[in-house]
Amino acid sequence: MDQKIITNEDIKSRLLDEARQIFARFGYNKTTVDDIARAVGKGKSTFYYYFTSKEEIFKAVIEKEAFLFRAKLIESISIKGSPLDKIKTYVLTRLENFKELVNFYNAIRNDGMSQISFIDEIRDKYEMEQVNIIKMALMESIQNELIEIDDIELVTEAMAEILKGLEYHLMFNPSAGLNIKTKIDKVLDLVFKGITK
Repeated sequence: MDQKIITNEDIKSRLLDEARQIFARFGYNKTTVDDIARAVGKGKSTFYYYFTSKEEIFKAVIEKEAFLFRAKLIESISIKGSPLDKIKTYVLTRLENFKELVNFYNAIRNDGMSQISFIDEIRDKYEMEQVNIIKMALMESIQNELIEIDDIELVTEAMAEILKGLEYHLMFNPSAGLNIKTKIDKVLDLVFKGITK
């Protein structure tokens, strides 16, 4: 009985992994249920045992990507070090892992998939988590008297927007990632030290 559960979970996981690669390569519209089933050496009936439609497996792929992305971010913020080091590590981890998603999200964007409401819901959820993570790191910096901020909400929101800008730049200019660490250091220096003498 346990062996069957493990085998079923393995097949479902393989379907998700293959679907992710096929969606990234061909986009949502050109991908078929047959393509995904064939990639794991199964027929359509096996696919439909685990998923009711192409849209359902696509949603599962997006949710898995978001979950893995979030896990990496939480791990990055839990490092030992100063709050500033944590923020740097967090930002670097976020942007480096975002690079891995660029092709996948380009396929979504090119297929007009941004209209699907669950993508917006997942994005909104993780953007809110990002704001909370940045805010916690800033509050820790304030408590340790490393920085002084008059309006933590405003600074948190500004940092989140800066990150979105860097991600956008990375998405449409993948070669920008070559010196991303230097850019992050400079942006965070500006945020924490300002530009005045």
